[in-house]
Amino acid sequence: MAKTRKRKRTPVKSAAPRINRAVKTARRRRTKRSGLADAFTPSSAKAAAMDMVKGSLGGLATAVIEKGMSKIATGTNAKLLTNGAVLLGSFITHAVMKQPSVSSGMMGAQAYQWSKEIPGLNDDAEFADEDALADEPDAFAEDGTPLYLNEGGELVSMEEMEFAEEWV
Repeated sequence: MAKTRKRKRTPVKSAAPRINRAVKTARRRRTKRSGLADAFTPSSAKAAAMDMVKGSLGGLATAVIEKGMSKIATGTNAKLLTNGAVLLGSFITHAVMKQPSVSSGMMGAQAYQWSKEIPGLNDDAEFADEDALADEPDAFAEDGTPLYLNEGGELVSMEEMEFAEEWV
């Protein structure tokens, strides 16, 4: 049996110009990344400096409001009126004047003033007498006898403690 060959088709020529329909693949463009240099630009440095200045102006505004209110408000409600004036001033600065950095500076300064009254954050506060903890025993036995630590690290009762002659 003889093999039959396929006939080659002759391309049909059309009057329209030929359009290249090849699909182009998109290549990822690689750029050199330099890390911090891309993140730190002159415009970002200027914006950061402006925010810092605005925040410090907000802190200064809080100090001015507190000084002014200390002269106006007296009596038992003076602290409440001063805090309210700072809160209101901060809110108006952000909502009406559209200055969120100044408002944040005002509230940051006010939060610092509030933190002075918190016992854990106030360095001047006295929590207990220095000798108060030394008056209590380290532990108690089951019968309620006070136990103290000796130099060896053992809990012993007062009768079992060995004192130097100069302490007795």
